[in-house]
This record gives sequence, C-alpha cells and structure tokens, in this order.
Amino acid sequence: GPQGADENSAPAELLLKGVYGIRTLAEPSATWIKDQATLTELYHKLNARHGGKDKISPQIDFKQFGVLFLETGQKPSGGFAINFDDTKTRTADGQLEIHASWKDPPEGMAVTQAVTSPFLLLKIKSKDLTSILVLDQNNRSLFEVPIN
Repeated sequence: GPQGADENSAPAELLLKGVYGIRTLAEPSATWIKDQATLTELYHKLNARHGGKDKISPQIDFKQFGVLFLETGQKPSGGFAINFDDTKTRTADGQLEIHASWKDPPEGMAVTQAVTSPFLLLKIKSKDLTSILVLDQNNRSLFEVPIN
C-alpha cells in the first residue's frame, strides 16, 4: 500500500464474521489475540467448523495491531448474529469503544435447526491503547478488555 497507510488505518476493522464460531458455552466472550500463532490457530479452528472452507489467516503487524475475537456464545438455532458498527468507533483516554449489535431471530421466523455460535474478528490498532470497551446497540457495556 501507499506510504503511511498504517498510520491512517481505521482504529478497528472487520476481518471476519460468521455464525459457525467455536464457542460451546452459552455466555458471550471476548478474547484479545496478540500474536500471529494464536491467530493462525484460531483460523484453523474456524475453518474446521466451517467445513473446511479455508480462510487464510491475515498477516498482522502485532507491534501496531491486535485482534479482538467476539463471540455471542452458543445458540440453539440459526437467525442469531453479531454485527460490527464501524460508524461509532471512538477512542478516549487510551480506551477504544467498539459497538457491536446483537441480533436475535424475530418471533415466529423459520430458522436453521443447527447450533450456531456467531462471532466477529476485528483488527484493532492497539499501539496506544490500554483497553477496549465493547458496547451493544443499547450502549450497554458488554466487555472491557485490557490491552497489555
């Protein structure tokens, strides 16, 4: 890319989203990934869940960036999702605010009878951050993830 592209990169960008994540517990989770080996291993696990549709782990400069793995927890059917709203990302005092909307299937909607585990993978410009605050669509705080 052009010189200085990383300097102007978004504070958070979507790498991957899907509904066949790896979490088997019902409660949501947020995992901070700070090295390439962990990210590559996660992609292998996600690919296995996706029936082998191989998505290649991106090469990330972990001196400047980290990856946030958000999972809704395991759901009993299709129709659930998690979406990243990049219009609301902001940084204040070393804390990055990430907005994720959690979607449930509407009442009475026909849904896939398969266990799902919706997830988001976000590339985060972490160099000057101390933490990430994850908020839902109602501005409720879901997670505070320390960056070290």
